[in-house]
Amino acid sequence: MAASQPLQPPPPKPPAAPRPPGAYDAFPQVALAKANETQGVANLDAWLQAQMGQAGIAQTTDLERMRQSQKLGREDIVNRLAGQGIIRSGDLGYLQGLASQDFAAQEGDLRGKYLNQSNAWWGKYLQQKQALKNATLGSHQAVWNALLKNPELWSSFMSPRRPAVPQQVVGRGF
Repeated sequence: MAASQPLQPPPPKPPAAPRPPGAYDAFPQVALAKANETQGVANLDAWLQAQMGQAGIAQTTDLERMRQSQKLGREDIVNRLAGQGIIRSGDLGYLQGLASQDFAAQEGDLRGKYLNQSNAWWGKYLQQKQALKNATLGSHQAVWNALLKNPELWSSFMSPRRPAVPQQVVGRGF
């Protein structure tokens, strides 16, 4: 049996890589646009969740009202036929079948109404989310345009050890 070797420490980790050239977060416009997008999406998510929650409660309440109405309608059919003394006729099944068909149609209409409403909310959510994304992409495009118009800024931007981006070169109105 071979002698056991002492445990070796793991090799040292290489130093952290410097920030890659071309990182956009050095530009305040990009950082601000990213922060606005993140906050905006969080607000949109909360809004959509609240809308869907309220719609779910309303739909459940409406369906329960319809079910209660259907139950009372069925009882009314039985009572009316019993009052006429023809409870055992084929009218009971026929009338209850009509009431069930009517209930199914109303339930389908109600569910369609809430699906259309939810679809409209999703559409609004996606439009606003896309607008936030477009604003962020617009800030990236503005930075690229500023870099391409200013060779000195471009070279400092692509340098691994670039200085902070001067605000007078890349200002608000680039």
